[in-house]
Amino acid sequence: MADTPIIYGAGGAIYVGPGGTPAPEPEVVVEETPEEPKVTVEIIEDDTPLTEDEVIEKAKGTEK
Repeated sequence: MADTPIIYGAGGAIYVGPGGTPAPEPEVVVEETPEEPKVTVEIIEDDTPLTEDEVIEKAKGTEK
């Protein structure tokens, strides 16, 4: 018994012997990288000339 160290547990309780069972090996987690969605951007320029009234109307925007 002199060869076994005295281990103090929760609350200071003394116990002798192995400290418990070893923890299980962690499972290997393989992270999958999601496939990036393909994005297509199309820019359409409207070079149609506007009248002064049409410019004022577009500048006001929509009211909600």
